[in-house]
Amino acid sequence: MQDGETTMTSTSSGGGSNKVPLIAGFVLLLVAIAAGWFVLRSGGVGSPIKKVASLDSDAIYQLEDFTRAREHLDKKNAEYTKKLEEFAATQPRNEEGARKVREKASELEMELQQERNKTLQPLQTRAEAAIAIVARNKNYKVVLDKRIVVYGVEDITEDVKSQFTSKTELKLPAEDDTKDSPIAYFDQDVVRNLKAFQEVDLKLAALKNELGEEFRKKAQGRSQQEVENLQKELMMRMEARQESEVAPLVQAVNQSVTEAAETNNVSLVLDKVHVMYGGRNLTNEVVETFLKKTGSKGTSAGNTKAPGSP
Repeated sequence: MQDGETTMTSTSSGGGSNKVPLIAGFVLLLVAIAAGWFVLRSGGVGSPIKKVASLDSDAIYQLEDFTRAREHLDKKNAEYTKKLEEFAATQPRNEEGARKVREKASELEMELQQERNKTLQPLQTRAEAAIAIVARNKNYKVVLDKRIVVYGVEDITEDVKSQFTSKTELKLPAEDDTKDSPIAYFDQDVVRNLKAFQEVDLKLAALKNELGEEFRKKAQGRSQQEVENLQKELMMRMEARQESEVAPLVQAVNQSVTEAAETNNVSLVLDKVHVMYGGRNLTNEVVETFLKKTGSKGTSAGNTKAPGSP
């Protein structure tokens, strides 16, 4: 942010979650990762269909409680944006002023994140409890996001909505033993936090800056057609570098997921974002195998454990 430029991130309808992300799916810096992973093996445990249900998470997040929460957070975001703009208007248009505006923006973003957590976490917990209660009552071991289910399993969306909107207090039951679950998952966020991916992010960010500077220098005095051709050339270079840097990591992740599935005799492995309830967490095994394959040292924070793992 330069010279008092004011920006605030928009309020998302999401919040922290282990099983039911308010935003199903997320933006990744590397386009090649954005589609997520899944592994389907022949053999393994018996057909999982009888133990699996599906849920339309969008229908849950359109309930009145979530709608009011989003409206409240939109209002807060507008308030903080106005505060930042008013603060920026009082600062000199120099580097010191820009620094103070950045600090103020960070402060307000932290306040907004705290407000998101306070507003959404109780709803998130209630939704998770409603899903768990319905799943257990119906003897389902796993509940999947309906968007990846075409046919063959019961849709329990209406049951979960009724449970969520009931006046009764809902509490998350103790976790099931998932060692015999017919479906497993791994947490893509944990994998994307590994040092190998972060190093690639830094390389690509540096290249993007270099190409941007190259464009600014070469575009001067050129015709519109020449500028467009230059843009295409630089974009092709960026994409080629992305492919060369990312492809080996994606391949290593896929191989790691496959090996973890084979070791645990699991037929189906999904990205965690698609598993609403239940399922075996193979994240740590995937991470450990990936680190061995790539020779990486883990995450920048030195922690390769999945959230909630011992």
